[in-house]
Amino acid sequence: MTTFDASALASVQMVATTETALSSTGVLTPTQALAIRQRLRPVIECGERSTTALIVWQPGQAIPPDLLALSAAMGALLQDVVAMLPDDSPAKLSLLSVIATAQAAWADIVRMIVGGQA
Repeated sequence: MTTFDASALASVQMVATTETALSSTGVLTPTQALAIRQRLRPVIECGERSTTALIVWQPGQAIPPDLLALSAAMGALLQDVVAMLPDDSPAKLSLLSVIATAQAAWADIVRMIVGGQA
């Protein structure tokens, strides 16, 4: 589970890397970049706490609350990106892609916990 979780955390960090690349090349305006970073902070913090929680998690225990908070934070980030950026924006497509990858990685962990396969 720890190896799998490390790759899920890396997928969250890829969102930050993508935002930084888009900002440094001028694809995102400073205002857009700041708004995304503000929504990204809880995603990264919840991802780190979820990683810590999953290290001590045992089969049969409930889903760690930080993992549920991470899901909500990623959903809020996704909604903000959809609302903030125009549909034809390359930045929007790039960010939605990495956010979807991160959501899928963490959803796999939740499915494993719920299904008792972890």
